[in-house]
Amino acid sequence: MTTTQPPSSAASAAPLSELQELVALVSRLSTATTEVMRLSVEVQARLPLVVGIEVAGARAAALAQAAAAAEVDTDPVFKRQIAQTPADLERTHPPGSGETWYVVIRGREPGMYQSAKDANEQCNGVPFQHMAKKTSRVEALSYYRDHYNLPAGEGVEKWVEV
Repeated sequence: MTTTQPPSSAASAAPLSELQELVALVSRLSTATTEVMRLSVEVQARLPLVVGIEVAGARAAALAQAAAAAEVDTDPVFKRQIAQTPADLERTHPPGSGETWYVVIRGREPGMYQSAKDANEQCNGVPFQHMAKKTSRVEALSYYRDHYNLPAGEGVEKWVEV
């Protein structure tokens, strides 16, 4: 029969200290991993904004440089302004002033026009232009009023060249 002797205190101290060192390293690794994940999320959150600003700036600079080099007119640039209210249209277009109306919802000057030519002049070249033909003043005013308070991109928008 063989008997095992309990390990000496010197022999058991060495593995215990190695174990403590490994636990400490794993703890440091866990902390570092957590910090890396936090920083990764922060970078991902900021990246689209920074890249978008840089890309827009670079694009504008390239367009300006190309236009200057070619000395040609670039496409017109538009910005939004305040359009006429439905009440303004009722005052400027009294009852009995025509039966066919062209309602411009998004264009240079949104409103009601009695000729397709006039309405087209308000829409040509404007981004996201929108025009509709109506058969009566009441129907045209109703259509304009319905679109007047819709959110940007869906409702009445006045665009002017800058």
